[in-house]
Formats: sequence, C-alpha cells, structure tokens
Amino acid sequence: MFSTDQSHLRRYLTTLGVAIAAGTLSLAGLFLKLEQDLLVTTTTLGQLTPTARSALLERQRYLAIGTAILPYFVLVGFVGGLSLAAYGLNGWRQRQKVTDALEDLALQKGRVEFRQMTAQEQAEKLNREAVESVADISQAKGKQPKDLDAELRRAVSTARERVRILETSLSDKLRAALGRDRVQSNITITEGGRRVPVDALATVGTQNIVIELKYITTSVNPARVRDAFMQVDDAVAAIDPGRSNTSGAVIFVIPDDMGDIDKRRIFASASRVRGTSRHHAIVMKYEEFLSVSPDDLVSKLLEDGEGVSPQPS
Repeated sequence: MFSTDQSHLRRYLTTLGVAIAAGTLSLAGLFLKLEQDLLVTTTTLGQLTPTARSALLERQRYLAIGTAILPYFVLVGFVGGLSLAAYGLNGWRQRQKVTDALEDLALQKGRVEFRQMTAQEQAEKLNREAVESVADISQAKGKQPKDLDAELRRAVSTARERVRILETSLSDKLRAALGRDRVQSNITITEGGRRVPVDALATVGTQNIVIELKYITTSVNPARVRDAFMQVDDAVAAIDPGRSNTSGAVIFVIPDDMGDIDKRRIFASASRVRGTSRHHAIVMKYEEFLSVSPDDLVSKLLEDGEGVSPQPS
C-alpha cells in the first residue's frame, strides 16, 4: 500500500503530467503564431535591407526545421503528459480510498472511545485467556479436577506464555503488512454502555476489521467459539452499527499436537455459531501462525480458511 509520502508523489505527478500536456499545446500554438508572423510576401522581402532579408531568411530556415519536428514534439509531449497524469491519478485514487476509510474511522471515534488497555488490564486479560483456554481439560480427559491440579497449573502457565507470544506476533504482523497508523492493538471499545476488549482493529484498504485471537486446547469447546464471535460482533456493532465498512475476524490457534481433524471441527463449529454475521474464521496451529507471513495473514483475514501452511524456509 502507498504511504502518505507516496500519495503526495502521485499528486505531484498528476499535476506535472497535466502541466506538460498543457505546456506542449501552448508551445505548439506559440510556434504556429511565430510561423504566421514570419510569413512575408516577395514584394515585402524585396523592400528589406540585405541584412534584414538575411536575418529573416535564416529565421524561416530554422522555422522550417521546427515545423518538421513539431508534430512529433506535440505527440510525445501531449501523450506523455496525459500518461503521467493518468499514472498519478490512478495512484492518487487508490490512496484516496484509504484516506476516506481513515477519515470515516476518525468520525466514528468521535462517538466511540478507543482506549489502549493499561498494563494491568492486559495482564488480567492474558490470565483470563490462559485460564479459559485450558478450563475444559479435566472434562476432556475424564479426570477429576483435583487429580489435575498440577497439570492444570502447568497448562495455564504454558497457555499464558503462548497467548502473550501470539498476541505480540499478531500485532507485529499486522503492522508489518499494513503500517503502524492502520493498526490498534489491545484496545477497549466503548460505545454507550458497552465495553468490548479486542486484540486488534486494523484498516485494510477501505475496510476496518475487528480481530480477536483465541488460543484453545480442545476442539470440543463450542461455548468458547460462540463467545468469541459474540465479542467480535459486539465490537463491530459499536464501531459501525450499519456494518457498511467494518467486519470481524476470529483467529483460533491450537497446539501443534492437535490434528487436522480438530482444525476442521473448530472451523465447522465457527461456521455454525457465527450466524448471519459472516465474520471470518481462521483456524491455525501454533507454529503455523508464527510462521505465516504478514501479507498472507492479512489475506486470510479477508476470507475464511481452516489454516495457512507454513512458509518455506
């Protein structure tokens, strides 16, 4: 995508192209007027002094050379100027779409509060995400919670670290692909009485995307899948009630030891619970997410997908 400086460059190129085309036509007109002024009759030429006659004939000789070159000069200058203007206008138009989207988002910020979470709030959210990601291990393994205390503590600790890494990676990848000015991470969206925390809000072209990342350790967790889509849907509704240029995406990340069948189960569960919102769903393994390129991740945010294959090293 074009940066602001590149947008200015396209604007200058448009202006320069129009100036070249207009200048070419103006020079051609001036040349033709000069040619008209230098046309004299034989009688008038005979009345001139030898010096004036010689000067006039010399100018007419140069004018004849210029007349032969003029059509090519006009063609190259006019067509080249128009081409340069068209190139600049095309880039300017693309950048203007992004500018309009950012202005729309700025207007929305007038009634919606986007607040960066404090360090304490981020820590609390991280702990909550970690606990929720392993809350159903005892049920999944068919053991009593007291038999899993030590294992649960280890699982929560591991999940907390992984969620931290994943959220940091998500923010870094989005900023690398879109630019820092188009990504807000770890924010709370407040509108009316609603307060919705989300992992990221990104502007992709003219579209704003609310993004929530969930680390889950079992595919048998429909309630958490449903809650994730409800959270995203609440954020989208707060930002853009008409949903004209704002959508949502939920990224479900699972441990590497879970199989492809688990990915398909989670994706199928997401497809069922999101209802008519049509927010995008992505299911990826832990290492898949860490290895996916920023551009590929953004592409996936614009379409559904069970996962992205790791990039070749």
